[in-house]
Amino acid sequence: MEVTAWVDIEGESVNVSANQWASPLLFLYNNTLHFFANPKDSIHLLQYQEHNSVKVPTAEWQDFLKESILPSARNTPFSTTHRCSRKWTM
Repeated sequence: MEVTAWVDIEGESVNVSANQWASPLLFLYNNTLHFFANPKDSIHLLQYQEHNSVKVPTAEWQDFLKESILPSARNTPFSTTHRCSRKWTM
């Protein structure tokens, strides 16, 4: 399973790896600095910012879902396709 993370910037879905700022606390995109609606969300994005996606072996998917996805999905939209993605609002 491959997991990617996206942010919603003014209605546009932007992959977290497009952040031009080194820290996940702020999001620099198209020469504009954005803040997260919930600053705690930025903590979950670091691994996606560094690697564009996270590959999770099928055998480990349930644990990853329980430990990484579901805790933050209470406050953020979550969708699944043949790839899994998460989206945060800026």
